[in-house]
Amino acid sequence: MGLDEIKDVAKDFADKAVTKTGEVVEVSKLRLELSKQQGRLRALYQKLGSSVYSMKEKEYEDPDLIDHLCQEIKANLKIQRDLKVKIAGLKKMKVCPVCGSRNPMESVYCNQCGSRMKEDFAQPEEEPAQDESAAE
Repeated sequence: MGLDEIKDVAKDFADKAVTKTGEVVEVSKLRLELSKQQGRLRALYQKLGSSVYSMKEKEYEDPDLIDHLCQEIKANLKIQRDLKVKIAGLKKMKVCPVCGSRNPMESVYCNQCGSRMKEDFAQPEEEPAQDESAAE
């Protein structure tokens, strides 16, 4: 092995290390954002429950408030699904279209629920079960 070959191997190794480090940083950023969104979702659920309880106690209804909170929850869940899909893609995984769990790219069926996997790791079609740790 000549000096040029050693230099090429070292350069290739360094390039791969830089790429991998970038992926790790990106996954960390996405996980941090996912954690923030999960905290926001808990706050939205708490606000929804508190609002419903207050309405029941005071015997009045505000369907606009309930609808607004439900729309915020739905939007938050979509953001979380999108973040989980991005994380799975960076980890060379795909996401089950039914339950939202991560699976190896070569999986034909979901390891969690047994549903048939899509060819890509696209966003789940349905609302996955609310398991916040499934894609972390």
